[in-house]
Amino acid sequence: MPEGTTFAQAIAQAGGPTELGRLDKVRVIRRDSTTVINLGSGYSKYERLPIASGDQILVERRPSFNFLRDALYPLASLTAAVAAVLAYSRNR
Repeated sequence: MPEGTTFAQAIAQAGGPTELGRLDKVRVIRRDSTTVINLGSGYSKYERLPIASGDQILVERRPSFNFLRDALYPLASLTAAVAAVLAYSRNR
C-alpha cells in the first residue's frame, strides 16, 4: 500500500468486508502489539488514521452458521418427505 493509506482505504482496496466480515472487530498487528479497532461504529475516528509499514489488518469473521438455512429448512424438508411416505403407505 502507498504511504498515507488509511485503514478504511486498505480494507476497501482489499475488496471490502464480506457479509461475514465484522467491522467492529478489526485487529491491527503492528510490530509486537495487537490492537482491536471498531470500524463499525467508530469509522470516522479511524477513517483518516494511516497504516504503517508492516501493519497486518485482520477483519474478524462472523460465524457462518445460519439456523434457518442450516437446521430448520432441512428439518422441514425431512418432515415433509416422511409425511408424504406415510400418506402414500396409508392409501395403499
